Amino acid sequence: MRTLLSFLVPSVLLACGMDEDPDSTSPDPTSADSGSADSGEPGGDSGDPDVDGACPEGAVLGVETSTGCILGEGAGAIEQWLGVPYAEPPTGPLRFARTVPAAPWTAPREADAFGESCIQWDSSGMQPVVAGDEDCLTLNVFRPEGTAPDAGLPILFFTHGGSYTSGAGSLESYALEPQLAERAIVVTHNYRLGAFGFLAHADLSDEDAATHGDGGSSGNQGLFDTLTALQWVADNAAVMGGDPEQLMVFGESAGGVTTCALLASPLAAGLFSSALIQSAGCGFLEWPLEDTTGTDYAFSAQGFGAYVTAELGCAGAEGVSCLRELAPEDILDGVSGLDFTANVDGVFLPTPAREAFSLGAFNQVPVIAGFNENEGVMFSGALGIDTEEALAEALTAVAEYQGLGDPTALMETYTSGAFGSPQKAYDAFYGDMVFSCPTRSFLDAVSVHVDTRGYFFSEAPDWLVHYAGFEEWGAFHSAELPFVFGTTLQYYTAPEQALSQVMQAAWVDALTDSPAVEGVGAWPLLGAGGGISVDGGMFVEFNAEGSAVTSGVFQARCDLLASLGWQTY
Repeated sequence: MRTLLSFLVPSVLLACGMDEDPDSTSPDPTSADSGSADSGEPGGDSGDPDVDGACPEGAVLGVETSTGCILGEGAGAIEQWLGVPYAEPPTGPLRFARTVPAAPWTAPREADAFGESCIQWDSSGMQPVVAGDEDCLTLNVFRPEGTAPDAGLPILFFTHGGSYTSGAGSLESYALEPQLAERAIVVTHNYRLGAFGFLAHADLSDEDAATHGDGGSSGNQGLFDTLTALQWVADNAAVMGGDPEQLMVFGESAGGVTTCALLASPLAAGLFSSALIQSAGCGFLEWPLEDTTGTDYAFSAQGFGAYVTAELGCAGAEGVSCLRELAPEDILDGVSGLDFTANVDGVFLPTPAREAFSLGAFNQVPVIAGFNENEGVMFSGALGIDTEEALAEALTAVAEYQGLGDPTALMETYTSGAFGSPQKAYDAFYGDMVFSCPTRSFLDAVSVHVDTRGYFFSEAPDWLVHYAGFEEWGAFHSAELPFVFGTTLQYYTAPEQALSQVMQAAWVDALTDSPAVEGVGAWPLLGAGGGISVDGGMFVEFNAEGSAVTSGVFQARCDLLASLGWQTY
């Protein structure tokens, strides 16, 4: 049983960053950010209830937060607080429940080790194994060395990708002593994944309504986790040396989709001042919680949840209680291969995303969004489409499944002659369907309501040439992450390291009213007065040979898909 998103969800939500390989001169492009490399537990404990929660006098990097004292550590040119709990462990009766903010602790808490990743499959070895833990709702704070308490630094709050089934806020691509944190406060966090974070069920919705009295939600637990982490950051911005009025939410792939959800959610109103979305289509946030009337969905999120519950052997009146008694690894094993995503629950997401963004019914802050040149290759590159017949068959199948009508126009656009091979043509089509064109359509829609800017990342990492079969991956999905965060740069050429400095500065400057890009000047609006009608929209292209303003990125291809009704707003 699948949703109509089955063609898209495994792809649009996946982020595969590069983990360091100490035995090679280049990162491994086949190594996914699975979250299995987390180290340590959140430090400290609740302590004696009679102990004062203030930091000890003279404590090095001690910060008194709304939940208690946290003790950080220096790491080169940055200071960091790792594994800080922002919510109660979502275990027992809190499994599948809406996030509960962390209760304050009284003894100082050592924040010198990443918390556990949220429970997931680790597929980095010969056989997949269960990794992480349910008790995983922690965040990490990085800031420049020597930050004064009243520094008022800008804050960048990041949500990781991983198909809503993998990843963690501690992965090397963004948490290995990020140079970005030498310019601003950077926050990463964990959120519940898979069924633990995105299982909807009618009984869970009823339980939530009884608890919170706002209509009832289920299936968006992972979104509520991120919202709770964001609230903690907003509450503690000043004591960390930050400015709560300069707080940008950003995310990549699945994390970009969550950033879209924060933009569209009234629950996040006032918590951030700008948003930046990397490689994600906001229009995929449209799955109804319960009523599928008037939608393209064959069944609801709750209907899917009922199916999952039955598959786990928990059908019946006590289904939710049964689910909460299962071992976490049994749940993970039972839902292996199933796709999970957020839904329009009427609470976190009042309306489908495309409706919200078209009508301006979203949090009115400046928006930047963009995509990479070769988004599709990571997902479709192994399909083995090596003949014209296979390419035509694949394009026809997608056109029929997605209701795009006559596939002739697709076959005339995505050709071997235009892209170099049948496989490369399909890679381009896949990337356009899932990333590039939905992003362009989203930018077009929001640009009539708020200041809107676009970017295009076209740098093919030089180290790809060291890996047979990956030489032509180009600017693949997630390739921009080390450039944005300034991590694992020892694997990159001098021009690429310089590009990282440009992108780090641009991401921080995106918080300002008039963002600029080094070597480019002012970051132009997508279109004067809104829209992409003039020159197909203005984008900043990031490339190690020189960044520049460009226009109409993939315009003709996306115009074709829009004419077929794909992801239009």
